[in-house]
Amino acid sequence: MWTGVILAGGQARRLGGRNKASLMLGATTVLERQLDRLRHATQDVIIVASDRQAYRSANVRVVEDLRPGDGALGALYTAIHESRTDRTLIVACDMPFISVDFLGYLMSAGRDVDIAIPRTARGYEPLCATYSRGSADGILRLLEEKRFKLGDVATIPGLNVREIRQAELEPFGPEDTLFFNINTPEDYARAIDMDGEYRTRIG
Repeated sequence: MWTGVILAGGQARRLGGRNKASLMLGATTVLERQLDRLRHATQDVIIVASDRQAYRSANVRVVEDLRPGDGALGALYTAIHESRTDRTLIVACDMPFISVDFLGYLMSAGRDVDIAIPRTARGYEPLCATYSRGSADGILRLLEEKRFKLGDVATIPGLNVREIRQAELEPFGPEDTLFFNINTPEDYARAIDMDGEYRTRIG
């Protein structure tokens, strides 16, 4: 059994404070697209957010970030802590081009390890990865040590980490599309341009 979690925290300062999840791509919001993908991939879906009221219409369980001052790593810890299953699939709210096929592959890779994490040319992708319940203690140690660099989750001592390398990612499309995230108005404009190509590729 798996829980899919959308991390929807953050203040989006570079996007003028706009809620990334509510951005429109085509006829749907980024959040609606992600909910659709996760519902196809997992048995349970939740949202971790600093403002629960902003997601009251999502029709899924919304949990408040347990460590709101600790950035994305704190939200990641919250997701694993609040998951109802031993395995948790994490997706950041600003990644609009993650496909169901890739999420399925990621979950298969994460079935028997503590962390399954893609590694691209730009580094680890910890906000599109899988985590076992057993990884929570190691992430909590990072938080307590004030080590907030997300990529450090891949080097937590004692955890079984499965890296998904570039050759494995290729069947799912260009990695700069697959893991594209929206941080700025320019990113959003590019995402709108990319959306037509993405829809054509996934059918």
